[in-house]
Amino acid sequence: MNNSFDLNSVKQGLNSLVDAVEQLQQQPVSEYTPAQRSISGNAINGGMITNFRSVGIQDLASKLTATLDDDGIHIKAVHTEELVGDTTVSGDLRVDGLISAKKLHVDEITADIRQERSSPLEFIAGETESVYGKGLLWRGFERTAQFVYHTNPDRILSTEHIDLTGDAAFMLNSVPVLSGHTLGTSIIHSNLQRVGALESLAVQGNVMIDEFIVYNAGSQRLGLNTDEPNGTFSVAGLDHEFIIETEDYNSTKLGNYSASNLEIVTDNTSRITVTSTGDIKLGNQGTTHTKVSVYGKLGVNVTNVSDDVSFAVAGKMSQDGKQFIVGAEAPRTGTYNQGDIVWNTHPQPTGFVGWICIKEGTPGIWKPFGQISQ
Repeated sequence: MNNSFDLNSVKQGLNSLVDAVEQLQQQPVSEYTPAQRSISGNAINGGMITNFRSVGIQDLASKLTATLDDDGIHIKAVHTEELVGDTTVSGDLRVDGLISAKKLHVDEITADIRQERSSPLEFIAGETESVYGKGLLWRGFERTAQFVYHTNPDRILSTEHIDLTGDAAFMLNSVPVLSGHTLGTSIIHSNLQRVGALESLAVQGNVMIDEFIVYNAGSQRLGLNTDEPNGTFSVAGLDHEFIIETEDYNSTKLGNYSASNLEIVTDNTSRITVTSTGDIKLGNQGTTHTKVSVYGKLGVNVTNVSDDVSFAVAGKMSQDGKQFIVGAEAPRTGTYNQGDIVWNTHPQPTGFVGWICIKEGTPGIWKPFGQISQ
């Protein structure tokens, strides 16, 4: 091969290239369609592919970002809009942003931040899962503080005080039952054992105070030291009972219901005594300073005292051991003492005012006295 042959070959090639370019310029412009090419995986081994792009993958990395080995894919950062399907995270998961979930199930939550909720906190019982023992727990103290649901009976158990502030109150069926200063009006049963000073107290039904003061609502009677009072008001001792009875429409009873003396005292001294047999004593035996004043008219064994007398007696009178009686003649029976007088009930002219006993006996010796003039 000589040099002139090679130069001619070059010339011919260039001429052919010029002709081809001119033909391309004369042809209409059409859309570019990349040629279909394929590379077998057997043709790539250990080499580096940069600026790789396919329909589903575009490689714009300028440094190592992902590694694939037999243990899986190792990626430093994942940017994705959606994870589809069940996903398991083995290890710690840290989220610097907001987690929005329709349902979150965890075995334990440790949080140092406020938790905001827009729906209730629910504990749901299942076939093998119970809601008993579920609630709020505060650990880290000498004991665990609890606000937990318990059974037998079903109830919410709190191991700590519940402190209400302001005008807040405990309620049942929207009705306040207890506040800082009020016991609810719906409370009708109670076993209060100690209360402070009461300004007013209204009680309906039976009342018992220390098993000593008893009010029976059925009989409308009040008893002290008795649960079966015999009067509207009754005070009972070991063997006697003092009553005030107001059920009688015509009178009020005051005194002992039992067979015992009734004494009215001042300065711890009996002034008036009514014995169990009905005898009445004013003052005390052996004392003479007791004074009895009657302002009005006084009658003894007299139903009605006349308006024109101050003192009326039906029957015998005695003064310093001397009897004063009335009759139509000197006594013929009975025992009398010297000085006893019988006043004549039928005085007549030339008759006598009465008779006087001059010697005691049965009936004694009697003489007339006080002859009446003609």
